[in-house]
Amino acid sequence: MRPMKELKTLKLQLERLKGLKMLKREFERLKELKRLKELKTLKRECERLKELKTLKLELERPKELKTLKREFERLKELKTLKLECERLKELKMLKRECERLKGLKRECERWRWSWKGYPQLEQ
Repeated sequence: MRPMKELKTLKLQLERLKGLKMLKREFERLKELKRLKELKTLKRECERLKELKTLKLELERPKELKTLKREFERLKELKTLKLECERLKELKMLKRECERLKGLKRECERWRWSWKGYPQLEQ
């Protein structure tokens, strides 16, 4: 009788082990499903972060445009100042030329007055 009882006990243990193996497989399958679900969640979170980064870049773009506009205005102002500087240089050169011509005119006047003393040479 004893061996039958042991056989029965062993059978029960075997059934229990089979059940445990199935439970273990099921547990592993559930762990894998949970991992996959977490991966999906992480992937969605990554996508959301990418979208947020894109939105942030879009928000910063008007600031860039504003900065570029200011720089453009500054460059326009510098160009205007450069043109004004060139005009002032030209005016300065014209003033020098005017002064030179005035000097020549005075010199001519002196010569003319000095020649008036010699009427016979003027004719």
